[in-house]
Amino acid sequence: MMSAWFFAALASPLLWAFTNVADTGIRQNYVRSDLAMTWYVALVRLPIAILIIAILANHDIWTLDSLYMLLAGLAWTAPIMFYFRAIKSEDPSNIALLVQMLPIYTLLIAFILLDEILSTTQLTAFVFILVGGGLAALKRLGQKWHFSSAFWWITLANVMWATSDVLFKMLETRFENFWIAFALYFLGGTLLVFLIPLLPNRKNLIFRHFKGIPLKIWGLMTFSNLMGFSGSLTFAYALTLGKASLTAVMLGFQALFAFIFGLFLYKIFPGMPRETLKKDKILIKGLSLIIILTGLAYLNS
Repeated sequence: MMSAWFFAALASPLLWAFTNVADTGIRQNYVRSDLAMTWYVALVRLPIAILIIAILANHDIWTLDSLYMLLAGLAWTAPIMFYFRAIKSEDPSNIALLVQMLPIYTLLIAFILLDEILSTTQLTAFVFILVGGGLAALKRLGQKWHFSSAFWWITLANVMWATSDVLFKMLETRFENFWIAFALYFLGGTLLVFLIPLLPNRKNLIFRHFKGIPLKIWGLMTFSNLMGFSGSLTFAYALTLGKASLTAVMLGFQALFAFIFGLFLYKIFPGMPRETLKKDKILIKGLSLIIILTGLAYLNS
């Protein structure tokens, strides 16, 4: 059981790291709209959700708990628009580092809703992860350091993601099996396909942002979304096998994977972000990663 949890939890940051790099290039150079990018993510996932629901149609899946699971899934996908807003101004590995603060919120919310105990070790890890994530958010402007806007957008996204993750873990046991729970959770996330165009003056604006995109980038967008779906699946499965807090801290590997993808993906697809290798930035990024991994070590000790 431990090995299954470990590999499922580790697969998520690997898959999501790829989407970090790909989405950054797509958002900055091809689809210049947070809502349009979020809408497309939900659109790609919609047929997958419908297919899973159709396969499970012979089960009694529509209950009051199903409504709660749909809402949890909506809360899981909605923060993607904050994520896209953040990647306009930061390197993908920096965004991945900021996401590493997610375990703090997951631990606190899991404590409130699931009674997951916060040990002294976990509280110590909080400090390391908080400091490391905050350090990753610092950005130099001239001779001054300041918090980038990405920090605040990712913080808002982290709170919503953590709430959604804990709700999934809490609700999943009320269903016949994992697949029914995940199907409803996943379907809830696709509701943005229908909700976003209902916003005032947004429908035409959304479609306008997809004009003139090269075929190669369409392929990358679709592949990136499929990687995102796979990461969501493995993460949700890992949540059912272990504590929500420990599953969340495995995302600490995402920054490492994003940095690696960022070193070569730009050579394959035009417009993809290239990791900057300036000495001061590498030192700050390395120090923040060391602090975060120290926190992860405490949480897994």
